[in-house]
Formats: sequence, C-alpha cells, structure tokens
Amino acid sequence: MKRVVFYARVSTDHSEQIHSLLEQRKYFMKYIDQKEDYHFIGEYVDEGITGTSMKNRSSFRKMMYDALNHQFY
Repeated sequence: MKRVVFYARVSTDHSEQIHSLLEQRKYFMKYIDQKEDYHFIGEYVDEGITGTSMKNRSSFRKMMYDALNHQFY
C-alpha cells in the first residue's frame, strides 16, 4: 500500500482561484480514491502564494520536510 499526499496551490485569493483550488483538491481525491493500492494520508495547500519563490509556500516546504523525514512511507 502506497501512502500518498498531494500538493495544491493557487497564486491569488480571488474567487476564481479559490474555485480552482477546490477543483484541484477534488481531482486529486478522485484520482487517489480510484487507486486500490493508495492510502491517502494528507494534503498540503497554499492559497494566494506567488509561484516565483518557495519562501512563502509554507505547505510546500512542510511537505518536503515531511518527505525527507519519511512521513509518507
């Protein structure tokens, strides 16, 4: 069984972007649910964060930290 997470991000907090974030989350959950050998353990989401730097993407940095510390397997 593979323990999986996903990362989703939008660059602004405008309503269209929030809708996009909801769609990203829905897509990933559906994809994961369809895989019998996947076990969902969490999501990492950044809202209204620019894509030009990782400095402000706290959820992305947390995901990378967790991966390096073997939290997913």
